[in-house]
Amino acid sequence: MRTPAALTIATGLLLLSACDRGAPTPPTKPTTPTALLTVETFGQGTVTSSAGAIDCTDQTCTAAIPQGKPVTLTAAPAGGWRLDHWTGCDTAAGTTCTVTTTDARLVQPYFTTVSAPQANPDILLLTPESLDALQSDTDGVLIFAPNTTQIAELTEGQILISDRGDGFARRVTDIVRLDGGNTFVDTVDADLSELFQNGAVAARLNDLPAVDAASWQAAQGVTLQSVRPQAGGSELALFTLDLTTPDGLSVIGEAKVAWDPEFAAKFGQKFGDLEAFKLDLHPSFESNLTVKLEGNRTYTPEPRKIASWRGAGRLMMIGTTPVYVRPTAEVWLTFEGQANATLELKGSYTLDANAGLTYVKGRGFRPLGNVNGKGTMTLDAKATVKASATTALPVDGKIRFYGVGGPKLTIAPSITAQGEYSATPTSNCLNFSTELGVKASVGGELRFAKQTYTTPDYTLFDRKLAPLWEWQSSDCDKSPPATPGALQFKEQAGGLTVSWPSSGTEAGLYYRIERDGQRLVDTTRTTFNDTGVRPGQKYCYAVTAIDAAGNASKASNGCTTLAAPDRTAPATPTGLQATPSSTTAVKLTWNGTTDPNVAGYQILVGDQVVATVSNTGAASSVTIPKLRPGTRYCFTVRAYGRNGLNSAPSSESCATTLAPERTAWTMRIACAGSDYLITKGIDLDLDRQSNVNVLGTGNDYDGDALAYHLHGFFSPTNRTLNATIDWTFEGSSSVRQDVFIANLTTGDSGDVAMTQTKITGCDAIIRFTQGQAPLSLPKASTSTSTFGGR
Repeated sequence: MRTPAALTIATGLLLLSACDRGAPTPPTKPTTPTALLTVETFGQGTVTSSAGAIDCTDQTCTAAIPQGKPVTLTAAPAGGWRLDHWTGCDTAAGTTCTVTTTDARLVQPYFTTVSAPQANPDILLLTPESLDALQSDTDGVLIFAPNTTQIAELTEGQILISDRGDGFARRVTDIVRLDGGNTFVDTVDADLSELFQNGAVAARLNDLPAVDAASWQAAQGVTLQSVRPQAGGSELALFTLDLTTPDGLSVIGEAKVAWDPEFAAKFGQKFGDLEAFKLDLHPSFESNLTVKLEGNRTYTPEPRKIASWRGAGRLMMIGTTPVYVRPTAEVWLTFEGQANATLELKGSYTLDANAGLTYVKGRGFRPLGNVNGKGTMTLDAKATVKASATTALPVDGKIRFYGVGGPKLTIAPSITAQGEYSATPTSNCLNFSTELGVKASVGGELRFAKQTYTTPDYTLFDRKLAPLWEWQSSDCDKSPPATPGALQFKEQAGGLTVSWPSSGTEAGLYYRIERDGQRLVDTTRTTFNDTGVRPGQKYCYAVTAIDAAGNASKASNGCTTLAAPDRTAPATPTGLQATPSSTTAVKLTWNGTTDPNVAGYQILVGDQVVATVSNTGAASSVTIPKLRPGTRYCFTVRAYGRNGLNSAPSSESCATTLAPERTAWTMRIACAGSDYLITKGIDLDLDRQSNVNVLGTGNDYDGDALAYHLHGFFSPTNRTLNATIDWTFEGSSSVRQDVFIANLTTGDSGDVAMTQTKITGCDAIIRFTQGQAPLSLPKASTSTSTFGGR
């Protein structure tokens, strides 16, 4: 009878104590003769190479390059363009880039226009004085203190830019000024495309300041060690872990997360027209972790959020115009594993990735991804053991422009160990493998050019980067699984789905997928969604089944050619009908489309886009709020495609908002014990939840002018309005604030006492009644109190 052995597995090292078979030597692995070189251009220009290894006249081109062979790339800008910079080179000088490939490599030349884009003349960068005077920013309404020079000269239509907090870019829609008092400024978000026209820019956000330490939040056992800008521009966070989860998992070590974003945009001939966009967040990681799991226990891969933070923000200049950028990040811990004995997994790795999105008008969005990494692992187990374990630190990152936009990136480096060691009277089977892997996706809600795209989560990459160690002794099972069935292909938005019949149901079976000779991913599923393909191109795939013992089947092979890219603009919407729904809103309906290539619709008044709507199917509608009572508005609608092209505008439909006296509800406000002073009609739809915004003016009991902003949320479930009122007064810099909850179930809320959270004057009441019927109420006793308290 053999004595069970203590087992330690490390990179290139195997130790078997108390084992009479000795320590086998791991076999030498063959090297891959070529590596994939990808050139991804932005702007207008071509790239050629030494010895014709790769020549790129399109946005993206690839070639298999012998490993270790230096390649010199030369960029040639088109007329009116110039080379701004390269990324991904070993060395770069002017228009040349030299690279030697040892693994998949991404090189990016950025071409920009010789002439800088023209900035919108309506832009106004708020000065420190103005930002110091900003007392409130709620639901798009800004309150500025008296005598603020910039605000005194502000006009409707200007675009305000702030470089504090999350930053913002807002277009002014209304201004309420009080003599000697505060100023209310009502705004709507402005997007990046409204700020520039006629030109292309590229910027490396290489002056990102340190992480905002005050924003750091972490689980118990996770400690922020340092946050700082890196040499060369990337922003880094270093943190340590010493935590034990409720299910007994122990994690100890440290991790570093950094990013070095690249940004580029091509603006069209008029404001609001974005022709191309590129964002590469360029994340990198270092990790050194020890994970211990107890025996006879299964750990499920439940994500645990262990840390979050945000960058301190950056005001980037494009020409003379500021663009405010702020990165945010969340770190998660996931662990999946099981073992019949206590197991300790020690691993370290480094990763460097390109991860983001590109957008070209007429082609739509496409994911951008490439990754390289290396690592080591040690696995300690006692006696006979069968185990599998995967440790990952997924990171969710986002770059926001003026507090809106995207995209969101999720990248998850991982180390996996799986296998078994067993000693019997007749055999001694050792079969373990350890690998460094990574997967990443990008997507979410993106706002560009007054268009909102809710993109799927594009898979950038999902593959094993490097085998850290693997070994199978002669006594182990060497029977290969069945060859996967014939490959089937189906094109879909954002990629190509490859599927195949299963090779069996045995435990531990998985599939390895290769495209054009390059390994893509290992998966236990019988489908794979490849988002790294392009329309009009031919691709060949090989799928191999691999069992728990590491035995591989023959490959199932197949090729397909994708359809040519869709360069057709969507059909023009029909049946537009405008109907007044209140004194301040118009409802629009039109015949939608089930065409999956239509991303959504833009609503226009003249040439100005006033709303966007996602494509939901054959019937479409939207309500346009914040209009003026008794005013005629004429609308058109146009569809925008996932390829970035717009349809022609529809036929025009016009409607006049209801007259002020036809509001659905009447709001009355008074100091407690005094006559109602403020009476204003408002529109509330009791059948749907909604954000309520009311901006108004009036006079206090002493005759002084006042202005107010009511903002809150109406819930149709319990028919309550939960709201806040901000007040400002003539001749005063004070801001009063009241909060209340009003029940509108019966059509008359009765007098609702409000609570002052910023106190200036009397205690106040508010009342909501449905319709315009006068109230038959006894006159309240007159008080000398005022809202302003003077």
